[in-house]
Amino acid sequence: MHARQFVRQTPYLAWVMLYCAVTWGLFGVTLGLVTPNLRAQLHLRYEDMGLLMALWAMASVVGSLLGGAVAHRHPPRRLFLVYVTLATGLLVVLSQAQTFGVLVASFVLIAMAESALFTLGHGVLASLSTDAELRTRIIGLVDVGYSLGTLLAPLWVSAWFAHDPAWRGPYTGFVVLMALLGLLLSPPAPYRTLKLHAADAPEPADPDAPAAPAPTASDGGYGFLLRQPVVRFGLTAAALIGFVEWGQNFWLVSYVQQGLDWGETLARQAVFALMGGMLAGRIWQTFVPSRWTMNQKIRHLGSLCVLGLLAQNGAGWLGQAAPAWLAVGQVGVVLASLAVGLGVSVAFPILLGTLVHAQPQQASRLSALTMIAICLGAALASQSIGRLADLWGMDSAFALLLLSALGYRLALRPLGRVTEAAPADAPSTPT
Repeated sequence: MHARQFVRQTPYLAWVMLYCAVTWGLFGVTLGLVTPNLRAQLHLRYEDMGLLMALWAMASVVGSLLGGAVAHRHPPRRLFLVYVTLATGLLVVLSQAQTFGVLVASFVLIAMAESALFTLGHGVLASLSTDAELRTRIIGLVDVGYSLGTLLAPLWVSAWFAHDPAWRGPYTGFVVLMALLGLLLSPPAPYRTLKLHAADAPEPADPDAPAAPAPTASDGGYGFLLRQPVVRFGLTAAALIGFVEWGQNFWLVSYVQQGLDWGETLARQAVFALMGGMLAGRIWQTFVPSRWTMNQKIRHLGSLCVLGLLAQNGAGWLGQAAPAWLAVGQVGVVLASLAVGLGVSVAFPILLGTLVHAQPQQASRLSALTMIAICLGAALASQSIGRLADLWGMDSAFALLLLSALGYRLALRPLGRVTEAAPADAPSTPT
């Protein structure tokens, strides 16, 4: 399917979720970007920041469970508006936080609302089509928005810090962005045209809406899903790539700026390259026809992720060990960050698309489980790297990401064997 045809077939709600993803991409990466300022202004250790990041990730697990479960009981429009309203109010509290306790509480509650919203959104979007390729590309559209937000995050933070270096400044504008999201989600008309499963029934306001099909025998809940080999393999890969992606999001600035002592400017350049790689990969997945199967895409880019992390750590070691090679090491870190971004870019939409193809009636629950696995990986990355950075130094602790990337690449092998014969992996040739 060509890009123009895909754009015409993409419904209104998908574009609203694209905007939502942009705002939360900005929000998600901002914490890692302001970490040096936050640590200095509140006199925190790396371990304290690791605790904050871990609690944020674990709150996302709770929010994902909430989003996956509640999506089966209430109309999506009502839930969308509740989550956005909660997040907007909590952002006001966060932007005024003066103590670490208020900061933690705000981030935890925002993470719950955010992940519940995203779980609901992914579940709705995954139910819009029975065609595996189109479904994966619609899910990928949201990831394109998220990556665009993460790409803009260094510019967002730099613009605020040029005016005032206080860490809470970049969070102030999110209140306006979320209020606009609430307005975009308010019209009831787009919800009436959704052709959803029973778990995601349309708004009852439409008297002509067709009756939802009865639940199938396979609708056995989370326990049933976790007993399926393809789900277990997919969630293992999701947890490991969550460790890598969020380890980069949380700690790359601290690694370059404080672990390698290469300054704030180079640190933001590395983050910009990382997010640029993610955006490029997700645009390719969503809009560009390819003869590669989904399994081929995720395997090849997984190998690129491993090579990028190897180069990222090696370039840092080279620049520190050999002063004459400092410039080479600095350029190498930026280019390696670009490769890592490309390597992790398509993991979520392809993993979720593969799982939804295996259990199409379980879209909301599978979205929740996939996000939970990624959040667990993120929590482990925040705690392990934060604790070890206080003991070994950030430049050494950062190498844990390479080990997780190797595990992720190995986890893709059994997943590929389970799914390689599935129609979901048919080549996406141009039409």
